[in-house]
Amino acid sequence: MYSLDEDCVRSFCSFVTQVNGQIILTSSWRSGFVDTLSKENTPQIKTLENMLLVHGIKIMDKTPYLPGRKRDKEIERFLYLKEFDAMHEDYIIIDDDKDEFGVVGKKNYFTDPAQGFCKLDVKQCLKLCRR
Repeated sequence: MYSLDEDCVRSFCSFVTQVNGQIILTSSWRSGFVDTLSKENTPQIKTLENMLLVHGIKIMDKTPYLPGRKRDKEIERFLYLKEFDAMHEDYIIIDDDKDEFGVVGKKNYFTDPAQGFCKLDVKQCLKLCRR
């Protein structure tokens, strides 16, 4: 738990760069994220941010925590609060735990939790983004 693999981070950054994406934390890691590059972020988030910065990428925001709700509802709330028009904007939800979602939509992509985000995931996510 809370481990980072440099190859996985590199693959993830490759994907984010190719789609000109932004990172919004939805995972349990978000509890340690206060703000972009904040001194108040947990050590794990600071380590992640440093690894992302090597690739020119920053964490932009996080979804709210809604007790008793699944992640898909937290993501919906985030999109609503940010006035993000999900019908006209491209986004993809990447996670490694389907059980955290009540509804799995077309924009969900699930990685193998034992393997992490690898080069194959980059290819699959790019295909998903092109749909």
